[in-house]
Amino acid sequence: MRIRFIRLRRRPRTKVLGGRRRIKSNNSIASARFRQKLSADEFLRSQRRKRFGEAESIKGTTDFSPWGFIIALLVISTGLGFSNDSLVWDRKGQGIYESDVQTVLIDPRDDHHLYAGTSKGLYESRDGGKSYRMILRVSGEEKGINDIYISHDHPGNVYAATDAGLYESPDAGKTWGRTYSSSDAGLRQCFSVIRSGEAVYLGTRKGLFYKTRQETRWVQIRDGLDDKPVYRIVGDDEFLYFATGQMVFALDQQTREPWRIFSLGIGSESEADEASDETLTNERERSVRFVEVSGLHEPRIFVATTQGIYSSLDYGEDWEPVPTGNLALGDLTSLLVLGNGTMGREDCPPSSPECLGLMAGTRKGAFIFDDGKWTSVYKGMETNAINDLTKDARGTVYAATDKGIFSLSVKENPRPLNTANVGRTATTTDFQGVSEIQREFDHEPGIHEVHRMAIEYAEVSHEKIKDWRRQARQRAWLPSLDIGVDGDRDWSSSDSIWGSYTNGGQHYVGPDDKTRGEDIGWDASLSWDLADLVWSSDQTTIDSRSKLMVELREDILNEVTRLYFERRRNQIELVLDEGADWRIRMDKEMRVAELTALIDALTGGGFSEGLATRKLEK
Repeated sequence: MRIRFIRLRRRPRTKVLGGRRRIKSNNSIASARFRQKLSADEFLRSQRRKRFGEAESIKGTTDFSPWGFIIALLVISTGLGFSNDSLVWDRKGQGIYESDVQTVLIDPRDDHHLYAGTSKGLYESRDGGKSYRMILRVSGEEKGINDIYISHDHPGNVYAATDAGLYESPDAGKTWGRTYSSSDAGLRQCFSVIRSGEAVYLGTRKGLFYKTRQETRWVQIRDGLDDKPVYRIVGDDEFLYFATGQMVFALDQQTREPWRIFSLGIGSESEADEASDETLTNERERSVRFVEVSGLHEPRIFVATTQGIYSSLDYGEDWEPVPTGNLALGDLTSLLVLGNGTMGREDCPPSSPECLGLMAGTRKGAFIFDDGKWTSVYKGMETNAINDLTKDARGTVYAATDKGIFSLSVKENPRPLNTANVGRTATTTDFQGVSEIQREFDHEPGIHEVHRMAIEYAEVSHEKIKDWRRQARQRAWLPSLDIGVDGDRDWSSSDSIWGSYTNGGQHYVGPDDKTRGEDIGWDASLSWDLADLVWSSDQTTIDSRSKLMVELREDILNEVTRLYFERRRNQIELVLDEGADWRIRMDKEMRVAELTALIDALTGGGFSEGLATRKLEK
């Protein structure tokens, strides 16, 4: 795989596309200030007095499990004033009937006004995402909402790009009409939409189209785009940017002439020019996953691909790589700019990629990039599959996932906890309280036991593949049995009657005798194909099924692990926050019950059975 950077052709506005610029950020997110509130020693002692009585002093060292370390880290970070609330996902989306939310958008005029698109229709929320109601149900079999757009210049106009065409509302979602459709399924499927001035641009599976208010028909933009699928459209004050399967194009909003600014492909450049994105409709086959723009007047362009993330400060003329570390690029679905610049660091130049504040949504969870590192942000979210990310002016991030909508506040502290923020080392006294808290959960199944339950229920054990392979080899010892039976039957008769007269007498003879004949034969043969002992054609099928089973098992175990530890975190918070308001405690207890039910769904009820059994044994 070779990465090619295409130098941007200079347009008539040479002042815009001149040499490399370094923009000066004025929209950075300030880093958190950690304040010492209460030492972990004092906090643990107060909790022990309330729940367990005054603890005896400990002599020597105390053994602790990994769970103990997790609990200690939670308690110590709380004592150090770590901004835990800013890194906890909060579930939203009451009123959305479908669990899989594909896209989410915030009204630029009102942070409390949200739109969410699912596979069945479009929903609206007027209370900051707490509750939703359906405002658009697409008729027919093709109902998916792929993109939502609200015009900044015409905020009453709402656009919904769907699998069945483009829908537009002139009155903020009260009434809807389909303004684009086609008899061709590829042209009818719309992936992205944007409005710039009086023109609406629409990305479909078979090309890019635009239409102004003065025009009655949609016009296709070719010049290199042709019938390529256009998955994403973003823009700044002067240009629009389109992401296809392997390329990114820029388009002058006045001349509507596109040109390529980024390409990621295989082979020579001429081969890439001739390559078609028509077949790249599968999510995992797309090399260019996302394009985003930060800022309108002096924009920074981001391109997220399966090979890396790149940014440009000069409209795509030069590209700089953004460190990706262990980020799952192949599973990346969205990229969100949290801050444009130094993230509160005075020693960080605005143009440095390490100083960017980014969040990436992937099929393996959400990740925050700050100070040159990607860190998973998973607390409060029981799923890994992120479909879309967006952010309001107050710094609240909304994530559309396969389990609904979640929100995360990053306005105060977008940085996850790291060892540099910890002011002291846990003491023996800390781990005494930790062990006492840990005993609250001794009656519950461990994570490995829950993994086993989920594997058995889904029948995805690796032993199953081993059995298939062993049986395929043993098959060579079983012969092929062929049995043949043949028969022959003949039959004849004569029914003629004849007579004669002799000396005045009359005689009759007949009918003739009937004859029958039957011949039956059979044979049996046995044959062995001993070559199957070395290699069987069944191995190819087993290899394919094994790959699919491993992927399924990984997805199941990832989801079970996320649910299990999210449930345990809520349990620990219930223990530590014993004096919290009853409404907060009831909400957490309901959350624990919900997570228990979700784990039961993946284990066939085995988790709850294990809880009941261990309680009886205890």
